[in-house]
Parts: sequence; structure tokens; C-alpha cells
Amino acid sequence: MALDENVEPLTQIKLIKLLYFAYGRYLVKTHNKLFTSSIVHSQYDPVITEVHSKFKGLTVLDTGKPSKEAFDDYNLVSKDSDISHLLRLVNEAYINYSASGLSQKTHQPGSPWSLTDDGRIIKDQLIFDTFSNGLEE
Repeated sequence: MALDENVEPLTQIKLIKLLYFAYGRYLVKTHNKLFTSSIVHSQYDPVITEVHSKFKGLTVLDTGKPSKEAFDDYNLVSKDSDISHLLRLVNEAYINYSASGLSQKTHQPGSPWSLTDDGRIIKDQLIFDTFSNGLEE
């Protein structure tokens, strides 16, 4: 953001969307979960429960210097070159999308979010099928 005034701040909604896209891509590539937290259909978006709980009440997440926890998480993820590469690809693919632009992708008819009842866990098979068919890419 310091280098480009057109870059939007990272919001909780955008973070969750980016993690959702990374999860879908990782699931297709490895047939494994990228993380263990549930992805739930909430009224407005797919929600990753642990991330939502951690940042509840915050809208903008990148307002200051990263915390020690953020650096520790970064260092942990950086040790896995496949995951680091995947996250870079997701970032490159969606960096120019706003949170509402990402919502348009996750809210398409037939998307895992649209096929799951409110408050229910979105099944990995729905996510796998959608991403393996390139429907949310």
C-alpha cells in the first residue's frame, strides 16, 4: 500500500475469500485440506470459522506493523515451498479484485456457498468439484 495508492487495505472478508480460493486449489492439487478450520455458509459469504473468530470486530487487518504472531505464521508457511507457491499464485490471480468482486465469484449459482444451507459446513466435495471444474477460478 505504501508503494501504490490504488492498493486496497486487506479486510477480513478479502482474507477469508483468498484463503477459500487457496483451500479449493490446494484440495484439487493434493486431495488434502490446506487447513483444518471449517468453512461455513454464512448469510453473506463462505466463512472460515477460526479466521472469523480471530478477527471478529475488525474490518481492516493491515493497519500497522505485522505482529510477532504474523511473522511466526509467515515463517511457518514459508518452510513449505508448495504452499508458499500456491499462496503467491492465489495472490497474483486475485490481487486486483475487491472483496465484493471476490464475492461475485463465490456467490455464483451452483457454487458451494449457494448449494449449502445457511449455518452449515460447506462440504469439501462441493469445493473440490467446483475448483476441479474451474468454476470459481
